[in-house]
Amino acid sequence: MAKVDIYKKRSMDADIVVSSAKFVVAPKMSFEVKAEFDNKVFALVSKDDILLSAMNKACAQVYDDLCEQIRTKVAAFDKLVVGMVEKGSPLATIEKQLDGVNAAIEKDKSVAERAAENAVGDVWKAYAKKQKEYASYKVEIVFNVVGSVAGLATSLAGMATTPFTGGASAALAIIGMIKSAVEIVRELASAWQEVETSIDLLKPQLEVLEKVTKTTLGRKANEYTAAVSTQFFGVAQPSIKSCKNHLETAQSKLKGVEIKLHEATVKINDILDKQDDLKKEFMKSVASRLDAHPGAKAKSQRGEIEAELDRYLGKSRSDFIKQKDAISDMNKRFVTVQAELDGMAKRVEEIAAKRDLDERLLRAILTIVDTPIQVGSILQQGKKAVADLASDLAPNAAFFVYEKVKDKVLKDTYLEA
Repeated sequence: MAKVDIYKKRSMDADIVVSSAKFVVAPKMSFEVKAEFDNKVFALVSKDDILLSAMNKACAQVYDDLCEQIRTKVAAFDKLVVGMVEKGSPLATIEKQLDGVNAAIEKDKSVAERAAENAVGDVWKAYAKKQKEYASYKVEIVFNVVGSVAGLATSLAGMATTPFTGGASAALAIIGMIKSAVEIVRELASAWQEVETSIDLLKPQLEVLEKVTKTTLGRKANEYTAAVSTQFFGVAQPSIKSCKNHLETAQSKLKGVEIKLHEATVKINDILDKQDDLKKEFMKSVASRLDAHPGAKAKSQRGEIEAELDRYLGKSRSDFIKQKDAISDMNKRFVTVQAELDGMAKRVEEIAAKRDLDERLLRAILTIVDTPIQVGSILQQGKKAVADLASDLAPNAAFFVYEKVKDKVLKDTYLEA
């Protein structure tokens, strides 16, 4: 038996493509029909262009019918997919439906195989009737259609059929930044507390020493008692050393306050910048999906989603701006306290310069019974402001839980989960 090519299409792409299809990609296929002739007649048949042309024409009709059937199925299924996408059907559901389409195309191929065999066979039989020497010879038809199955356009995977994740990484980063900001503010509060404690101890002791330095050596020394110190301060009696210790502690911690104020304002600005990144990433994904979406409302929903996202982020942004203002106010208080502490440092230096005074006089003269021991009002305000800032910052993290953002902003749109 010898084979003769009857009909051959190495690629069916141009004949089965559906230009209007949005999501369904036609299969990559080839179509080939061969006829096997007995060796005794092969030499004659292989040169009979008229006979081979008649067989080719018969196969061409089978081919055209197959292409039409595939195009019809691709177009119909694409229309179905458009509706499914608009309703937000999961990709898995669409792929399951596609399996059914491919099974139907396989059946069309089987039908075409039998049709090609019959078509070529009928041409041979009709010719054999006229050529008695051919009548005893049979022709076997080899039909071959190969290729991949129909698929879905890659754009479909980027639409509402898969989970929406635009801006998810930015939202997660913002939560981390807020946690960091809260920690900075807590450290700021701790530093304020230590500054406050040190100045609380420094103020009255400094006033004691200043009174002592104004008193001449031995003047009314017997009228005072060191017991007053313990009674009113609950600490060892005032000394230049203790004042210096409190001063140095306050100065050191105030430097920490300054550093944390800078860190806090930088961190909040970072959060505000990251919110811009979140919006860009979110809307880029929205645009990508809706631009390819077949739904009639896709274009208008893009604007609606952006407006809703702005509203959602707006409250948090407003809160962070208020917190920036609060930090600015804290910095003003810091400057005031710094000036006050610089003044105290000068007073301590002036007292330290009088160390030639009798040390017994410093221990004995305690005429400050009526000196009030108070917390500086500026420091009280600072401590409260820091505590308020920490309380205000932490809840903002909940705004950026991604599922919450997505559920709120995408509600009632094509991109709703």
